[in-house]
Amino acid sequence: VLAAAALSCYGGQIQTRLVLNSDESIRAKKMGIIDLIACNNYKNGNNAIRKINCPTFFVFGELDKMVKVDKGKEFASLVNNSKTYIIKNCGHMIILENAFVMREKIIKFLKNEKVSNS
Repeated sequence: VLAAAALSCYGGQIQTRLVLNSDESIRAKKMGIIDLIACNNYKNGNNAIRKINCPTFFVFGELDKMVKVDKGKEFASLVNNSKTYIIKNCGHMIILENAFVMREKIIKFLKNEKVSNS
C-alpha cells in the first residue's frame, strides 16, 4: 500500500515522489532492475530501428540520466527523416516533468509544422 505521495521542487520543476513501505520499496527496486536488465539484453535495437519507415519524432530530456541526449540522438539518426527535440531542464520522466512542452511539440510534428529547439 502506498504510504504517501510527496511533491518537491527541483530547479523550478515540481516533481512527484512516491514514499513506499519497505516491502513495496523492495518490489519496486526489483522491478526497476528487471526493466533495466531487459533493456540491456535487447541487443537488436539498432537493427530494428533501421526498419522504421514512417515519420518518427524523438523527444529527449536534456537532464535524462537513463537516456543521455548524445546516445538518444545517435539512436534517432538511424531512422530516416526522423525529427528530434530536446526539452531543456527536463529528465527522463518528460510526461510528468514538462508535459505542456512535449504536447506542443508533438502537435506541431503531427501537423507537419517545424519543430526546433529554441
